[in-house]
Amino acid sequence: MQAKSRRRRLLLIALYLLFLLLIAEAGSRLFWTLNSGLSFLRPRLIEAYCPQLAGVRQRDLRSDDGTFDMLLLGGSVLVEGYLYDAYGRQTVYTPGTNGVVDFVGDDGVTTGGSSVVDNPYA
Repeated sequence: MQAKSRRRRLLLIALYLLFLLLIAEAGSRLFWTLNSGLSFLRPRLIEAYCPQLAGVRQRDLRSDDGTFDMLLLGGSVLVEGYLYDAYGRQTVYTPGTNGVVDFVGDDGVTTGGSSVVDNPYA
């Protein structure tokens, strides 16, 4: 009789915690719906913080040219970039004439170089 009572109590606690989780999720979704106009059923929080990215989800970002593409947010704070070859040797990119690292022709490129800003992870 006690084992049955204990199981029932654990089940009720689990259901109560699940209920609290559902209330918290609904409250969060309601908050974002009312304050930012996001959809209640499919909120996309990145669009609340960066509305310019709303169209990125609809774009086909696949590339079959053998390269990889990257999206940099806040490129003005990128002071150094790294590219590693298959053997782990790094190429360091430093800001070019425009003052930012944007991985185009005007960046300073040092093959096998070390970090200019003393990045311990480079």
